[in-house]
Amino acid sequence: MHPPECPGDGNKPESESVGSKYPTSSLKASDKLLKNLEASERCYEANMREAERVEVQHGSLVSLHSKIQAAVLLFKPDPTRMPGIDRIEALVNEEWGTSLTPESVGSCAGDSATY
Repeated sequence: MHPPECPGDGNKPESESVGSKYPTSSLKASDKLLKNLEASERCYEANMREAERVEVQHGSLVSLHSKIQAAVLLFKPDPTRMPGIDRIEALVNEEWGTSLTPESVGSCAGDSATY
């Protein structure tokens, strides 16, 4: 049983990962955040599908590895590595009442472009 491959895993920088269209350095900060959120969501969904498949075949204890991996791959904002992320979280929560998702960040980036 092999975990699904996800962009940004392993030792490759994100700009060389599967599914990367542009070098990370050429993207705006909001585009980088959106790209990271989308990759995190895809990885989470892939690992949860794998966990469900394994659980049906081998039981819940065996599927625990995939569930843990899915949880680890979820996007977690880190203000020390991502200056300003706390303000973006507050804005998204205030405007849309949600956490950071690709949809809410995309809407936020789109709205800020009109100001």
